[in-house]
Amino acid sequence: MGPPRTLRESAEGIRCGEVSRVLARLGLSQEDKEVIERMSHDLVDALLCGPISETMPPQALAHRASESRSSNEKVGTDGTKP
Repeated sequence: MGPPRTLRESAEGIRCGEVSRVLARLGLSQEDKEVIERMSHDLVDALLCGPISETMPPQALAHRASESRSSNEKVGTDGTKP
């Protein structure tokens, strides 16, 4: 038996399998497939935000918040670069 998986790894495995299964059934364009992939990543991130942040020490949360702000400065919230 392999090492225990993290919550994020488990969720990503489920996400990947479900998205692959659905995309195989639908005749979508590459652009539509990419939209579904991005939405599924965003959904997993949103669902895991609370449980993961509750288990992280305060220092790690502060570090992640500063990284997020820095990232948003590089790319605008509308997805465009300055």
